[in-house]
Amino acid sequence: MSTDTCWNCMTYQQKFCCKGCGFALYCSQVCQKEHWKSLHRSHCKYLTGKEKLAGSSHSSDNCVSCKKTSVDYKQLHKKDSPGMACYFKYFESEHNLFKKEFVKLLRNNMNSSKTTSEKYEGSSNFPFEFGEITGNYIDYLDKLISFLQSLLCHLLYRYPKIRKLGGFSNMLVVFRAYHWAASLQTSVTSERVALTLNLIRSFFIAGKLLNLNKVLGKLEFRHEKVTAWNTFMFLYEMLGVSALIFPLVRKDVNTYNEEDIQRVRLYQTFPRTIKGKEHKILVSPQELQVLELIKQFESFEICDINFNLKPFYEIYGHFAFICDEADIIAQKQGIPKINPYSCELCLTDVDPEKCQYVFNSMWFFDSALTGGMNRDKMTWEEQRKACASQFDEERAYITFSIGSGLRVICNKGDCKDIFVDHVAVYRIQIFHSITSMLSKYKLQFKDLKCWTCKLLSGNSHRCSTCKSRLYCSKECQNKDWNLHKSLCDDLKEDGKQIKIDSHEQKARGGDRALETFAATLKGCKCGEKDCAMVHDMRRLYGKMQIQETKVEDEVD
Repeated sequence: MSTDTCWNCMTYQQKFCCKGCGFALYCSQVCQKEHWKSLHRSHCKYLTGKEKLAGSSHSSDNCVSCKKTSVDYKQLHKKDSPGMACYFKYFESEHNLFKKEFVKLLRNNMNSSKTTSEKYEGSSNFPFEFGEITGNYIDYLDKLISFLQSLLCHLLYRYPKIRKLGGFSNMLVVFRAYHWAASLQTSVTSERVALTLNLIRSFFIAGKLLNLNKVLGKLEFRHEKVTAWNTFMFLYEMLGVSALIFPLVRKDVNTYNEEDIQRVRLYQTFPRTIKGKEHKILVSPQELQVLELIKQFESFEICDINFNLKPFYEIYGHFAFICDEADIIAQKQGIPKINPYSCELCLTDVDPEKCQYVFNSMWFFDSALTGGMNRDKMTWEEQRKACASQFDEERAYITFSIGSGLRVICNKGDCKDIFVDHVAVYRIQIFHSITSMLSKYKLQFKDLKCWTCKLLSGNSHRCSTCKSRLYCSKECQNKDWNLHKSLCDDLKEDGKQIKIDSHEQKARGGDRALETFAATLKGCKCGEKDCAMVHDMRRLYGKMQIQETKVEDEVD
């Protein structure tokens, strides 16, 4: 999202702010009126400081985490413990920093890199409550970031001499403050998550984490079952994974072309020759994998009933589960029942409790495709070797693979020492196949976002009266009608609201996608002569046609 756009339409340049809180920005009176009725009136009273939510500030009396605390963090450096304690009790300064960052984002129009020298004299309160205090989070992303903050607090007290951990603490404060600020703009979970994940993707770092792992990995190696550091690394990686694949849930897959729908909703096989043997790598149904991953985040907890950190194999095991729907799809395609703890290549079963988790950041793959290695200052080959340096030669390892989820390599026989030259290479090709599909429809449907559900949909059509709001279906238009009927005539008369032509938007989106395809064919940096990714791009875009829909351009 641009940093100078209207909070309501998120399209046009802002002209003025709410006179109440001074934060909310709008391009027109009609946008302000619409946003007030749909969302802002429930937030403005807190931003002005007139009211305060009980769970927006910390006190031991009203804090759920304080009542559950199972360890004194101040003793952690003397005696290891899986116990967890209240993050706010030990990191009170982080709460103050969070508020400063939150207010700064609002004052700087969501620009996280901009600084301001002006001192803020207001008395704003948070319009949301902290899940650590009340047990209720804004959404699954807010909960995931809070878990990372809690784990980092635990680690900082356990290893007070490792000061580089503090850099991650500041970064997580920015991520969460941004997510709270985005939640003031939209009530649709997928949209506010997408806004935050765009920021996370921009600032996600991996090299520094691997450098820390050289020290912390050894310190925690003796804790085979419960390791705060492994849990932190895994959840941090899942944050990066989310930033790359969750955009799928913001697109109306039903309006893809038929071939692409099959690619997203069915299992695919990816052939690969490794040490002279032919393998077929199984790629999961992408739409189902993303939706299931969101459900797993929503039900996920890092602590047991005694507020002790769960054993690590239970942590990653929560995300290794194959849902019944995936099994049904596999059976229909004649694919044997999938065991997430079988080797991805030779299908040998392994003991999940004895698996080694290996940080296998998707940022490496993302940067390898774009050549954007400057953030971690490592080449693609160096990135792969850095991942491989984590391996224990005698243990099977489990990693997260975009396209397949959590997968095991047994690390024995022909599956030994294959990560750098084979596993990382075929995974980047699968990763590219998935992300190029997302990019294709992001470009094609960019200007076709449904006003109600925020899906990018090839079925989007405009209101026939105001011609300023798009809807992907009759259901979405009917859902918005109670509010829209009071604004429709105002939108029609407002010269600042661009009148949308659905057919023109679809044609423009198709042209944009094809232009990008032509420009990115030469963008792969993998170094392979017969590049499977370029071949896949040609297949994905080569026969692309703008899908005609049976939906009328305008509806009453």
